[in-house]
Amino acid sequence: MKILVVENDPYTQKIFQTILAKEGHTVFFSSAGETGLLFSNQIVPDLIVLDIPFSNTDGVQFLRKLRLAPETEIVPVIILLSKPQEIARDKYINAGASVCLIKPFRPWELLAQIEDHCH
Repeated sequence: MKILVVENDPYTQKIFQTILAKEGHTVFFSSAGETGLLFSNQIVPDLIVLDIPFSNTDGVQFLRKLRLAPETEIVPVIILLSKPQEIARDKYINAGASVCLIKPFRPWELLAQIEDHCH
């Protein structure tokens, strides 16, 4: 499965690479939202993991633009929120996110959500 991870922290990118590649997924990274949108239209991933906040783009705007593009309108999106951001969960679900995970989370929680939303 092709997974696009929009995350600007190199250390966190490495963790995602390790977890997802071990499960046989092909992982692509973008460190900014606008680049992530362009990249998602080019590679058309099977799933997008979006860390909030991320540089230079509002998460809700990212989701709305993603849903407007024919290539990505049905691609599942997992949003990663910090504990204080949990109150905004509904905002992201209403904008088109499939699910919100609260950081920190266990690798198996992410893998279970990927399994649930891609099969």
